Amino acid sequence: MKTPVLEGTVTGVFRSETKDSLESTAHPALEFAHEGVVGDKHFGTTMKSDGRQLRLYPRGTLIRNNRQWSAVSEEELQQIADKMGVDALRPEWLGANLLVRGIPDFTQLPPLSLLIIRPDEKDKVVLVNHGLNLPCVGPHRKIVEKLGFEPTTDFVKAAMGRRGLVGWVEKAGLIHTGDPVRVITMSK
Repeated sequence: MKTPVLEGTVTGVFRSETKDSLESTAHPALEFAHEGVVGDKHFGTTMKSDGRQLRLYPRGTLIRNNRQWSAVSEEELQQIADKMGVDALRPEWLGANLLVRGIPDFTQLPPLSLLIIRPDEKDKVVLVNHGLNLPCVGPHRKIVEKLGFEPTTDFVKAAMGRRGLVGWVEKAGLIHTGDPVRVITMSK
């Protein structure tokens, strides 16, 4: 069976540089190492478990870091903004590391999909999709702070199924704004 291939563009690269803040900062390029985005607050091969893993571990248990990067799509950010009744949302407000354009239903890509940055080059970077990034109240608070008012619909409700992806770095390297990205999903 033929494996579906999708192509798009990296339209933003970001790093969360402060441990106490969700917000990320735009850069023209960033180094994605095997431990994640160099200088990002989520950098590392391990992480302490949080509310997402409470069914398995007590909060604070050291586990494998499957959230080394997060990515959102321009199209889904606009869908979320429309549902919230606002003009636009910035990926920085969500703490994203990558913004992509041109990949339909980005958040619905199946786990273990590969995001291949500069797919036709020797220095390609390969990111593995762990799964969708569930919406939470942290970005909603940041959005309210940035907008200066409470949107008509809260972020958690508006972003369900559109919040983007998280995953780990399989092949390290630099990712630049403007790089092509190819998504390869493993079909059944």
